[in-house]
Amino acid sequence: MAVEGVAPNMMQFGPPSIVPNNSGDGFPRMTPAIIPTVVPTTIVREVLTESNYENWSTCVHWYLVGQDLWEVCQTKDNIPDEARDPEAFSVWEKKNAMALHAIQISCSGEMLSQIRGQTCASSVWDFLQKRAKPTFFFDEEVEVDGLDEQSPPAAASTGNADFSQYERFEQALDRGSWNDIESFLNSNQDAVRAKIPFVGLTPLHVVALAGHVKVAEKLVDKLNPEDLEQKEDLLGCTPLALAAIDGITEIAQCMLKKNGTLAGISDGMKSSQL
Repeated sequence: MAVEGVAPNMMQFGPPSIVPNNSGDGFPRMTPAIIPTVVPTTIVREVLTESNYENWSTCVHWYLVGQDLWEVCQTKDNIPDEARDPEAFSVWEKKNAMALHAIQISCSGEMLSQIRGQTCASSVWDFLQKRAKPTFFFDEEVEVDGLDEQSPPAAASTGNADFSQYERFEQALDRGSWNDIESFLNSNQDAVRAKIPFVGLTPLHVVALAGHVKVAEKLVDKLNPEDLEQKEDLLGCTPLALAAIDGITEIAQCMLKKNGTLAGISDGMKSSQL
């Protein structure tokens, strides 16, 4: 039976086994053999509704990253050509199906009814983002944890980047494309230390998670020591903690050089001790 928010592919069933029923009700008993042998993995705390996109998208984003599926949610214009490269297309097709399924089972019935006809994970992700109708502006006086609508004067200090620009900024961080990152930051200077809406991560969090050493070093150069102490929204991890989890010592070292107190900061992973 399908369960909202649970990935069925995480459930493994053993062969059914029936034992005599001594209760007299005439129905065979279920034995542990037909109980899932692996506890289902919950992708989200609650399925997507009209009012919880920010928290929902953070959880689903992390799940897709962890399953190596996030890339297919960003490759709408770079889908492999089946005729030219059938092997690459086959890999994309499988990952697309897995990502699409993860998104679908993380939606309420009402939300699912709006996307069930779509066959491309990136199109579904874009649709759900744009459906939330965000208006993004970073202000140096306000730490942005999610959507934050500011008046035009407040927004002017960091530029008027629209949603698609922030989406491309996150993609550039994921790729480690410094030219694109620097171009965005030149027009939106405070974005270097602000959390990216819907994701709950600063640029340094994203780069540390992706393992881009050179880009991380350049971002650290642009940050103040206290900026490195920011924690992401899902687990409360600092960028140093994410680098330590992935074992990327070069990134961790450049952060510690900038702020020597980072190693003792408690966070979602208990501490960032290396």
